[in-house]
Amino acid sequence: LASVSNQLDDAAPVLRGSWTLHNVVLPAVAVLPLWWKFLQTLRQAWDSGRRWPHLGNSLKYLWAALVILYGMGHREGKRSWWWVVSFLLAVMYQIWWDTVMDWELLVVVPRRRGNDGPGGPDAPGAVDAEGSDSCVGLVCSISSIPASAYILLPLQQYVVVPVVDRWRRARHYLSTHRIALR
Repeated sequence: LASVSNQLDDAAPVLRGSWTLHNVVLPAVAVLPLWWKFLQTLRQAWDSGRRWPHLGNSLKYLWAALVILYGMGHREGKRSWWWVVSFLLAVMYQIWWDTVMDWELLVVVPRRRGNDGPGGPDAPGAVDAEGSDSCVGLVCSISSIPASAYILLPLQQYVVVPVVDRWRRARHYLSTHRIALR
């Protein structure tokens, strides 16, 4: 075991100074999976004949690959503020795309006015007597987790449902009571 450690210590200067490793192998390992996913989503758009959602998904992979390539080609102190902004926007877009579009953790479902829905009039997101619902300015109910996501059901039961219910009750209270400052 000690001989393996000595061999790795001897290899460190060689790997640190390797042009091929830093300019070919590491960028290829970082970018090729993203490039293949980008091409796969373009192919899905072509095969299905529909641009959406495949081109939105392909943007996620292309943007990540470009940010990685630029970051690997420029030292930390040499990167412009455009790279930092692009990096942050790419990460936010990836998080949004994965949570909203791929995993469907936030789904906005249009509802008709006056429809109490399957949970009855007291269910979170139900339309109350005035015809308002849980969304400000919209007629919709929010289901944060699709029915197929059984693993995330406790999140819906213990976080989303109580928050939406409290929001609906607070809006109802504020619409029926006058609050005066003394």
